[in-house]
Amino acid sequence: MRWAANVAIGLACALGALAPACGDFQVHVSADAEAAGNGTAGSPYLSSTQARDGIPLARKLGKIKPDEAVTVLIASGTYRLNSSFEIAEQDGGVPNGPVVYRGLKHGQVRIHGGRSIVERNAAAAAIMHKHGVAINDLFIFITPHLAEVQPPNDVHFTGKGYEMLGQQVAEAVMAAVKEP
Repeated sequence: MRWAANVAIGLACALGALAPACGDFQVHVSADAEAAGNGTAGSPYLSSTQARDGIPLARKLGKIKPDEAVTVLIASGTYRLNSSFEIAEQDGGVPNGPVVYRGLKHGQVRIHGGRSIVERNAAAAAIMHKHGVAINDLFIFITPHLAEVQPPNDVHFTGKGYEMLGQQVAEAVMAAVKEP
């Protein structure tokens, strides 16, 4: 049943029967774009944030019709966000012209956001130091060895990686137990 609904929606989009749901106006985003892109296929935006901010402006300037649907096509790649990606009421389109964000079919879209692990660890370290808690920073310890102990695009370690981490933890525990 699910495949039938997908086929029906796909055909409706191809035939234009559900044009607002499929997006009449296209905005393009690419991780490889120039920062000054304008959202066209030839000059895509660099981020979904630029696209979000550009759509209301394009409506205001008449580039997008008042009731026209918009599809934001996000090319494969990795996108880094320094803050939350928020969509407010004015960013979501209009009753007959929604804004839809979609990854392109080829490749994979990855969005990494928020603070980095380094920033989070620094914040945690400050709190631990304030309260006199000993720190065994395994991130700092393992980072120089990642190429040899962590497969690409994986969060897990190899046996050697887990062995190195275990040894580091054991040494920290033994040092803490020996302290008076």
